[in-house]
Amino acid sequence: MTYDASMRFALGVMVLAACQGKATEKAGAPASIAIEGYGVHLVPVPATSATLLPNGTVIFGPLATAPRPAKILNVAVKTGKPPARLAPHVEGQMTVYSDDVGDTTRLALGVNQTTYEGVLKEATVSSRAGAWTLIVDHRETPWTAGDRIDVGADGQLTVVKQAP
Repeated sequence: MTYDASMRFALGVMVLAACQGKATEKAGAPASIAIEGYGVHLVPVPATSATLLPNGTVIFGPLATAPRPAKILNVAVKTGKPPARLAPHVEGQMTVYSDDVGDTTRLALGVNQTTYEGVLKEATVSSRAGAWTLIVDHRETPWTAGDRIDVGADGQLTVVKQAP
Protein backbone atom coordinates (compact mmCIF):
# COMPACT_ATOMS: atom_id res chain seq x y z
CA MET A 1 0.00 0.00 0.00
CA THR A 2 1.42 3.37 -0.93
CA TYR A 3 1.85 6.22 1.52
CA ASP A 4 -1.05 8.16 -0.10
CA ALA A 5 -3.35 5.14 0.06
CA SER A 6 -2.37 4.52 3.70
CA MET A 7 -3.10 8.13 4.58
CA ARG A 8 -6.47 8.06 2.79
CA PHE A 9 -7.41 4.89 4.64
CA ALA A 10 -6.29 6.29 8.00
CA LEU A 11 -8.26 9.48 7.36
CA GLY A 12 -11.32 7.44 6.37
CA VAL A 13 -11.15 5.35 9.54
CA MET A 14 -10.79 8.50 11.65
CA VAL A 15 -13.81 10.08 9.94
CA LEU A 16 -15.89 6.94 10.49
CA ALA A 17 -14.78 6.77 14.13
CA ALA A 18 -15.71 10.42 14.59
CA CYS A 19 -19.09 9.81 12.99
CA GLN A 20 -19.69 6.79 15.20
CA GLY A 21 -18.82 8.78 18.31
CA LYS A 22 -21.09 11.64 17.24
CA ALA A 23 -24.01 9.24 16.76
CA THR A 24 -23.50 7.91 20.29
CA GLU A 25 -23.64 11.46 21.68
CA LYS A 26 -27.15 11.89 20.26
CA ALA A 27 -28.78 10.16 23.23
CA GLY A 28 -27.62 6.78 21.97
CA ALA A 29 -29.22 7.18 18.54
CA PRO A 30 -27.73 4.85 15.93
CA ALA A 31 -25.75 6.37 13.09
CA SER A 32 -27.35 6.90 9.69
CA ILE A 33 -25.46 4.41 7.50
CA ALA A 34 -25.62 3.98 3.72
CA ILE A 35 -23.39 2.66 0.96
CA GLU A 36 -23.45 4.28 -2.48
CA GLY A 37 -21.68 3.63 -5.73
CA TYR A 38 -22.11 2.21 -9.22
CA GLY A 39 -25.58 3.72 -9.46
CA VAL A 40 -27.11 2.23 -6.30
CA HIS A 41 -27.90 3.37 -2.75
CA LEU A 42 -27.89 0.58 -0.15
CA VAL A 43 -28.87 0.73 3.52
CA PRO A 44 -27.98 -2.37 5.58
CA VAL A 45 -30.20 -3.53 8.45
CA PRO A 46 -28.71 -3.80 11.95
CA ALA A 47 -26.79 -7.01 12.70
CA THR A 48 -25.36 -7.15 9.17
CA SER A 49 -21.79 -7.37 7.85
CA ALA A 50 -20.66 -6.36 4.38
CA THR A 51 -17.33 -6.99 2.67
CA LEU A 52 -15.99 -5.19 -0.37
CA LEU A 53 -14.12 -7.71 -2.52
CA PRO A 54 -11.11 -6.66 -4.66
CA ASN A 55 -13.23 -6.98 -7.85
CA GLY A 56 -15.75 -4.42 -6.52
CA THR A 57 -18.45 -6.93 -5.57
CA VAL A 58 -20.07 -6.33 -2.17
CA ILE A 59 -21.31 -9.27 -0.11
CA PHE A 60 -23.89 -8.61 2.64
CA GLY A 61 -24.73 -11.26 5.22
CA PRO A 62 -25.23 -11.94 8.91
CA LEU A 63 -23.08 -10.04 11.40
CA ALA A 64 -19.66 -11.71 11.25
CA THR A 65 -19.05 -11.35 14.99
CA ALA A 66 -22.38 -12.89 16.07
CA PRO A 67 -23.42 -16.54 16.33
CA ARG A 68 -24.59 -17.99 13.03
CA PRO A 69 -28.35 -17.53 12.59
CA ALA A 70 -30.62 -20.47 11.79
CA LYS A 71 -31.44 -18.98 8.39
CA ILE A 72 -28.67 -17.27 6.41
CA LEU A 73 -29.80 -14.30 4.32
CA ASN A 74 -27.37 -12.61 1.97
CA VAL A 75 -27.09 -10.25 -0.97
CA ALA A 76 -24.25 -9.95 -3.50
CA VAL A 77 -23.92 -6.70 -5.44
CA LYS A 78 -22.10 -7.05 -8.75
CA THR A 79 -20.92 -3.70 -10.06
CA GLY A 80 -21.48 -2.32 -13.52
CA LYS A 81 -22.90 0.77 -15.17
CA PRO A 82 -25.60 2.58 -13.17
CA PRO A 83 -28.95 0.80 -13.61
CA ALA A 84 -32.06 2.63 -14.78
CA ARG A 85 -34.12 0.82 -12.11
CA LEU A 86 -33.90 -2.11 -9.69
CA ALA A 87 -36.72 -4.51 -10.44
CA PRO A 88 -36.82 -8.10 -9.14
CA HIS A 89 -36.79 -11.01 -11.57
CA VAL A 90 -36.06 -14.71 -11.15
CA GLU A 91 -32.94 -16.34 -12.60
CA GLY A 92 -32.97 -20.04 -11.76
CA GLN A 93 -33.19 -20.37 -7.96
CA MET A 94 -32.14 -16.76 -7.40
CA THR A 95 -33.94 -13.45 -7.40
CA VAL A 96 -31.97 -10.62 -9.02
CA TYR A 97 -32.73 -6.92 -8.72
CA SER A 98 -31.60 -5.08 -11.86
CA ASP A 99 -32.82 -3.29 -14.93
CA ASP A 100 -32.27 -6.55 -16.87
CA VAL A 101 -29.37 -5.05 -18.85
CA GLY A 102 -26.30 -7.29 -18.66
CA ASP A 103 -23.62 -4.67 -17.96
CA THR A 104 -25.35 -2.74 -15.15
CA THR A 105 -25.08 -3.08 -11.37
CA ARG A 106 -27.27 -5.88 -10.04
CA LEU A 107 -28.20 -7.34 -6.67
CA ALA A 108 -28.34 -11.13 -6.44
CA LEU A 109 -30.14 -12.62 -3.45
CA GLY A 110 -29.28 -15.89 -1.77
CA VAL A 111 -30.83 -19.09 -3.10
CA ASN A 112 -34.59 -19.20 -2.49
CA GLN A 113 -34.68 -15.61 -1.16
CA THR A 114 -37.34 -13.50 -2.88
CA THR A 115 -36.58 -10.17 -1.19
CA TYR A 116 -33.61 -8.40 0.36
CA GLU A 117 -35.63 -7.87 3.57
CA GLY A 118 -33.58 -8.91 6.59
CA VAL A 119 -30.34 -7.84 4.85
CA LEU A 120 -31.05 -4.37 3.43
CA LYS A 121 -33.55 -1.74 4.59
CA GLU A 122 -33.30 -0.04 1.24
CA ALA A 123 -31.88 -0.64 -2.24
CA THR A 124 -32.54 2.17 -4.72
CA VAL A 125 -31.04 3.74 -7.81
CA SER A 126 -28.53 6.51 -7.06
CA SER A 127 -26.91 9.22 -9.15
CA ARG A 128 -23.48 8.25 -7.71
CA ALA A 129 -21.81 6.31 -10.51
CA GLY A 130 -18.30 6.09 -9.04
CA ALA A 131 -16.63 3.72 -6.60
CA TRP A 132 -18.19 2.56 -3.33
CA THR A 133 -18.56 5.22 -0.65
CA LEU A 134 -19.61 4.79 2.99
CA ILE A 135 -21.98 7.51 4.16
CA VAL A 136 -22.28 7.81 7.93
CA ASP A 137 -24.40 10.64 9.32
CA HIS A 138 -24.10 12.40 5.93
CA ARG A 139 -20.28 12.24 5.98
CA GLU A 140 -18.66 10.38 3.11
CA THR A 141 -15.50 8.28 2.96
CA PRO A 142 -14.23 5.88 0.27
CA TRP A 143 -14.62 2.17 1.08
CA THR A 144 -11.37 0.23 0.73
CA ALA A 145 -11.45 -3.14 -1.05
CA GLY A 146 -10.98 -6.01 1.38
CA ASP A 147 -12.40 -4.13 4.36
CA ARG A 148 -15.52 -5.30 6.15
CA ILE A 149 -18.15 -3.17 7.79
CA ASP A 150 -20.24 -4.44 10.68
CA VAL A 151 -23.53 -2.79 11.54
CA GLY A 152 -24.20 -3.91 15.10
CA ALA A 153 -27.61 -4.85 16.47
CA ASP A 154 -27.62 -1.34 17.99
CA GLY A 155 -27.07 0.23 14.53
CA GLN A 156 -23.50 1.35 15.28
CA LEU A 157 -20.87 0.95 12.55
CA THR A 158 -17.48 -0.73 12.89
CA VAL A 159 -14.94 -0.89 10.05
CA VAL A 160 -12.72 -3.98 10.15
CA LYS A 161 -9.48 -3.34 8.26
CA GLN A 162 -8.19 -6.04 5.91
CA ALA A 163 -5.18 -8.04 7.02
CA PRO A 164 -1.94 -6.84 5.37
